Order: sequence, then C-alpha cells, then structure tokens
Amino acid sequence: MSMTVEDLKDAVCDLVSIAEEHLERKYFEELDNKGVEIINILEEVEQYRALEEKLNGISVKEVVEHFIKTVEKQTEEDYTNGRILTNKEAEEWEQLKEKATAKKVAYQGEHEKCPSCGSFHVYWKYCSKCGQAVEFD
Repeated sequence: MSMTVEDLKDAVCDLVSIAEEHLERKYFEELDNKGVEIINILEEVEQYRALEEKLNGISVKEVVEHFIKTVEKQTEEDYTNGRILTNKEAEEWEQLKEKATAKKVAYQGEHEKCPSCGSFHVYWKYCSKCGQAVEFD
C-alpha cells in the first residue's frame, strides 16, 4: 500500500496526539517539535513533486545537477556579467543575432534586394527597412 504525503502527515499528527497522552511533558514537547519538522519536510516534498510534474517527469535533482554542470563549465569571463534569460528573451536574442549576421544581398536586375524582407532599401551594410546586416558580392 502506497501512502500519500497527506496520509503521512495525518499519521504524524496521530502519533503526536497519542504521545501527548502517554509521555511526560518534556518528552512530548520534543516529539511535538519533531512532528512539526516532519510535516514541514513532507509539505516541501509535495512542492518538489508538483514541480517535477510540471517538468514532465524530470526530477528536480536532475535539473539542479544540469545547472551545476553548466555553471562549472563556464569560466569567470563567460559569466562575469551574464544572466539567465527567459524563453522570450532568449528568442529575442537569437533574432538579434540573426539580424546582425550579414547575409548576401539578392539581386533583381541591377538592384540590391534585402535577403530578409525583400526591400530594395539596402545601403552600406544594412537594410534600412528591417535592419538586416548585408554583404555585397
């Protein structure tokens, strides 16, 4: 029979209640404090289980181990001014890197055409319409 966290918390409360009837006051207070600690631990376990459920079965331990390995691989130079990005920020960062990476202009007749947006407003090293970095042949 598998016990849930709620079942375990109830059992701890029952144990403390029984102990109150049969133990001297000082022993009961010690046991009561331990019971509160156990219940706090069980509630924390519930939070970890809920988080693991949100992570689709990946354990919190695995996430922490991956994070530690990733940080350990970094040199001080890599993360001196670094930060963790949200998914949205990471996507925006990738888009900015893509824009900053020069792409060869396309030609339509004698006119240069932006490889990203198709605009004919390509001057110097950038498209004046979308900002894409470009390079000429």
